[in-house]
Amino acid sequence: MILDNQLLFSENQSIAAAAGNVVSTNSFDNRAAQVAPGGFGTIRRDLFRGGMLRILIQLINAVTSGGAATVTFQLVQADNEALTTNVEVLASTRAFTLAELTAGRRIGLELPSSGLTRRWFGLRYVIATATTTGGTVTAAIVDTLDTGNAVADTL
Repeated sequence: MILDNQLLFSENQSIAAAAGNVVSTNSFDNRAAQVAPGGFGTIRRDLFRGGMLRILIQLINAVTSGGAATVTFQLVQADNEALTTNVEVLASTRAFTLAELTAGRRIGLELPSSGLTRRWFGLRYVIATATTTGGTVTAAIVDTLDTGNAVADTL
């Protein structure tokens, strides 16, 4: 599988945090338009040309905790780039336990094309029940989900 640097939500991002939300390093502007070559008009993004937005989340380093932390992975949309204003969850996994959050674990999310209605979207890593003391993720929009050991979840 090839990952496009322009489609990364997180690249080896730490999710070591107190219980609460950690947002992906990158968020995407759903309404960004680019000037066409030669300055003739604008080009709108069409992330759904294939019909479904697929997101692959891979744990680079295992999640660790002094307690029994869990992590839920969410695709969210919001009115601002920081993903903090009028946040709406578009897709979510179940809460994963520490025993499941091992290095190399792949988790997939899919979102039908009708889902994005706000300007910005990104990922949110929800830490619950205890502080995580380690763990890193890389997450990106992908064409297909490699299902080697992936767990696909949708809302």
